[in-house]
Amino acid sequence: MKNGLIISLTISIIIILSIIAFQISRPNYSPSKKITCNTIAYNGEGKSSILFFASEKTSKQYYNELFSYPPFNKIEEFNAYYTEEPVNCSLYKNTALLCNSKSIIQKAASCPSDYIIVIKDESPDIRSSTYSNILSLNNQNSQKVIVHEFGHAFASLADEYVPASLPKNSKNCAKNCDSFEKNSCFDGCSKSELFRSIDSGIMRSLSAKSFGSFDESIINSKIAKMTSKVTGNVVSDQQNDCENQKYYLIEGNYSDGNIEISNQSLEHGCAGKYDEGEFNYSLVTNANKAISSNQININIIFTDIQNQETLEGGSEQYSGPFTIRLPYNEETNKLLISYDGKTKQINLQNPTDIPCPA
Repeated sequence: MKNGLIISLTISIIIILSIIAFQISRPNYSPSKKITCNTIAYNGEGKSSILFFASEKTSKQYYNELFSYPPFNKIEEFNAYYTEEPVNCSLYKNTALLCNSKSIIQKAASCPSDYIIVIKDESPDIRSSTYSNILSLNNQNSQKVIVHEFGHAFASLADEYVPASLPKNSKNCAKNCDSFEKNSCFDGCSKSELFRSIDSGIMRSLSAKSFGSFDESIINSKIAKMTSKVTGNVVSDQQNDCENQKYYLIEGNYSDGNIEISNQSLEHGCAGKYDEGEFNYSLVTNANKAISSNQININIIFTDIQNQETLEGGSEQYSGPFTIRLPYNEETNKLLISYDGKTKQINLQNPTDIPCPA
């Protein structure tokens, strides 16, 4: 009798320990919180999608501001949505609004959202910012700041005022005037020794009336690269489609050239579309075939505020947490991020069952 009890207890302990071990080894997953997606403009499948976190009135004001300036006035190339879901943001170095949080990115996954634009009221001296595909706009700045910040996020345009750090893949600041061909040429573009193609364009001052023809050509080239290929972000019933999709949520920290991954999960919702930045990423299968490859920004933040005739702030090296959404594919088993001659490998393990959002 006593031996039987000991055996039963031993078996029970083994079962409990096995369950604990399974839960520890099992990949993290959680359903993203659903939010209400409201359509501002829908122009079809495969378009880049913008999601505003703001009231309907404010979202439409900023939408109209952005798409009133060429070449972004090609509104048929973009879809736009808004949600009034409240979100919390932080201040970057106590100078700029930064809405780069896991919670915001999870909420954005309920809607097609290649670009996330959060609009908040802060003190007038707090700058707006762009980090990766997130625009954090201080509503007390000029609404035109959305045009400047979207130039950073969409086309990787550098600041044309001085001083500012120069992103490696920006094309609007040149070492000599020959790069601008028939365009004009002016001293100073992020760095004093570089040149810009317009005396005062939108990437230099919010009082400017245009980007200038050279910067517009860069934006047009990016728009031309948009394909009609369906990325899984947009269909006729956009919000319900996001509920039925899955994405990898990767959390990490970037500091001094090093990436450390803190968590990964597989969640319900739409993935983002990343295609600008100094880092290359690839989602790779067991057969070492890259299913999805592109560029992503992890290490640069842009902060801007108008100061009399020109903007000030500039881009700088970012250190801190980051969260990205990447498209799920059942064949994918790892993520590779390459930068500065190094490659970070993240093994992706898929949970067998994912609950739908609450």
